[in-house]
Amino acid sequence: MLDIIVPGEEICAKYGIPFVNLRLKELIEEHILDSASVFDSPSCEKIEQQDPATWEALRSDYAFARESIMGYGLVPAHYEEAKALFSFWALYGAITADEPRELTLGQEYVLYHLLEQKREYCQERMRNMPEKGNLMIKRIPEPQRSEMLNELEGIIKDQLSQYDDCSAEDLIAYYEDLEYCFESCFEDIDCLFLDEMTEEELVRSDLAKQLGIGGIRYDYKTEVDGVKINFKFEGHNEDKP
Repeated sequence: MLDIIVPGEEICAKYGIPFVNLRLKELIEEHILDSASVFDSPSCEKIEQQDPATWEALRSDYAFARESIMGYGLVPAHYEEAKALFSFWALYGAITADEPRELTLGQEYVLYHLLEQKREYCQERMRNMPEKGNLMIKRIPEPQRSEMLNELEGIIKDQLSQYDDCSAEDLIAYYEDLEYCFESCFEDIDCLFLDEMTEEELVRSDLAKQLGIGGIRYDYKTEVDGVKINFKFEGHNEDKP
């Protein structure tokens, strides 16, 4: 799971962080099902709703990479199919892992654009069907929500100067509204520099030192039509000539 940056202590960490990760998992799965349904691919024909086990072939399906990942702008334009597949599925693996995971810049890029895509869809839906409500927001179920609110109210009282003009309802929105994931899931948006340069170029640039990027590493394998392909890169900004 992602160890996100949100207000709260033990109770919020226990209930809230898994809740946000579950919503991110649902966000990715929703994209898989919606996008894979609109193009022809042998892998997509095997997909069954609510059965991720049937998605395994998509992990090495270049058609899925081109149509569902690259075609939606979820990876930088310079990514090839194998790297697109790796970044997308590694993000899914990080979110569904039992232990906290850190994302690479490429995985952050995918998550950022999935959230942006969801936000644009929800804004359009709210304009056309406001009575349907905002799909970016989903309430935490009871009794967990009430327990989290009690903890947040205590934090506000103890740290009044920090949370002046904030209510517990304001703070729980960090868990219930995907809009706040643009803050809670990213310490920065350095990943967007991948629109202008590759990881290799970025890590060896003067910009890397300004941004505090010490190094970038990725090591992944894929198999296409029975052919195994390995991709590996490790770089540090001190490597720059």
